[in-house]
Amino acid sequence: MPKIYCKKRKTFLPADKSRASLSFADRIRKKVKEIPKGKVSTYAIIAEAAGNPKAARAAGTVLRRNKDLSVPCHRVVNSDGRVGKYNGILRETKEDLLKKEGVNIIGGFADLNKYLWGKF
Repeated sequence: MPKIYCKKRKTFLPADKSRASLSFADRIRKKVKEIPKGKVSTYAIIAEAAGNPKAARAAGTVLRRNKDLSVPCHRVVNSDGRVGKYNGILRETKEDLLKKEGVNIIGGFADLNKYLWGKF
């Protein structure tokens, strides 16, 4: 069985049991790809699902820097439902993308009671 060196533990771990196979950023992008059309998730939920519940801001940074168009970053909103910006573009652009997918946006907020996905 292949092994991966874990710097933190200073030992080798089996490759299939190691989280080192995917970086935090890769785990964030993977979770965001799982959000279905017509639903939204929050940075905090995505960070927790990626293995670090205290890294909501880091998840936002990963998504802000994302250039992979297959990752639907526009489906991730703030914990209060506020839509916010989309890759540095105007908030209205993100709202338009969500509206096209069927998410109702009122006053810059998505209704998390109706559209939230992924309470992990």
